[in-house]
Amino acid sequence: MSRKRQSRTLLEDANYTFKALVTDVLEVGMGWFLMLLVTQENPSSFVITLSGVISIMYVVWRNVKRLEK
Repeated sequence: MSRKRQSRTLLEDANYTFKALVTDVLEVGMGWFLMLLVTQENPSSFVITLSGVISIMYVVWRNVKRLEK
């Protein structure tokens, strides 16, 4: 763990994690909403699977970036 991460209190860490979770959920939700909008609310199973994989990869990438700070 980095020194900066160790110096935060438990409450600050919980707030930071909660904000990150809410941000990820909203961004992925917007992606799914756009997918439904583009496919006129009738996506194929391939598009749904692709959106799910991209969403998971995005959240993992964002969390790795956050932990590097």
